[in-house]
Amino acid sequence: MKFKEIFTNFMGMRTLKTAIAVFICILVTRLLGIEYPFYSCIAAVISMQGSVSSSFHTGKNRMLGTFVGAFTGLIFALIAPANIFLIGLGITIVISICSHLKWNKSVSISCIVFLAIMTNLNGKSPFIYSSGRLIETFIGIVISVAVNYAIYPPKYLNRIILSSNTLVDNTILFCGNKFCHNITMDIQVIIKEISHLNTHIENYKKDFIIKARELIEINTVLDIIKICDLILISINIINSLGDNLHINDDNKKRLTKLYNYNLDDLIYENNNLNIVFNYHLNIIINCMEKLLKFEINKKQIGNVH
Repeated sequence: MKFKEIFTNFMGMRTLKTAIAVFICILVTRLLGIEYPFYSCIAAVISMQGSVSSSFHTGKNRMLGTFVGAFTGLIFALIAPANIFLIGLGITIVISICSHLKWNKSVSISCIVFLAIMTNLNGKSPFIYSSGRLIETFIGIVISVAVNYAIYPPKYLNRIILSSNTLVDNTILFCGNKFCHNITMDIQVIIKEISHLNTHIENYKKDFIIKARELIEINTVLDIIKICDLILISINIINSLGDNLHINDDNKKRLTKLYNYNLDDLIYENNNLNIVFNYHLNIIINCMEKLLKFEINKKQIGNVH
C-alpha cells in the first residue's frame, strides 16, 4: 500500500498538508529573521481547506481582515496603545468597516489583529508591529495555498468520472425498474447525484487549469448531465399522467433490447394519455441509448481523497 493511502486512511491528507504548511512557515520565517512565526502558522492552518479554491478564498478573507485590523490598530496605537476606551471604540469601528464592505467572514480576524496590536506592543513601534502582522499572515496564506495545490491536490477529475459513471448506472437502473418492473424509486437520488456532479465540475474549474484531454472528458460529462436532465423532465411529465398507462409495441421492443427483459403483453390503447406517455418514453429510451454509448476511461481513475 502506498504512503498516501496509508496516511489518508489513518489521519487524512489534509492533516498531512497542514503539518507541511506549518513546517514550511516556521522555516521561512526563521530564514527571514521573523521573531515569532505564530501568525504565519495560524494563517496557514486556517487557510488549509478541502480544495485549492477554498484555501484561496479563506486566505483572502483572513488577509482582508488582517489588513483592516492592522490598519485600525496602527491608528489607535499611535494615539494611545492599551487604552481601554479606544479599544472598545476600535472594535466597533473594525466590525463596522467589515460589515460595510461585506467582509463578514473577516470580522473575527480583524478584531483579533486589532486587539493584538493594542495589547501586545510592549514598547514596540506600532508601525513595525502592524506591518509584521500583515507580512506574516501573507506568508502563511501563500504557503498554505501552494502546499494544497502542489501536494496531492484533490482529484476532482477522478471524482467527476466516478460520479458520472454512477449517475449513468443509476439512471438506467431507475428507468429499468420503472418501465420494466413497475418499481418506484426515489427520483431525488438522481437529482442529488446531478447536483453533486455539477459541484465537482465547478470546483475543478476553479482549482485547476484544464488541459485539452481533460476538457474532452469534462464536456462528455456535461453531455451526460444534459441527457439525464432531459430524462428527468420526461419522467416528471409521465408521473403527472397517472396510472394505467400502456407501452406501445415500438417502445416495448426497444426496452426489451435495452434491458433483455420481455414486457407483458398488455393491450395498447390509442388514447391521448398513452400517446403522451409513449412520446416521452420514446425520449427517455433515446436518451438511455445515448448514455450507453458514452465510454469514459475508467482505467484512469485513481484513488480519490
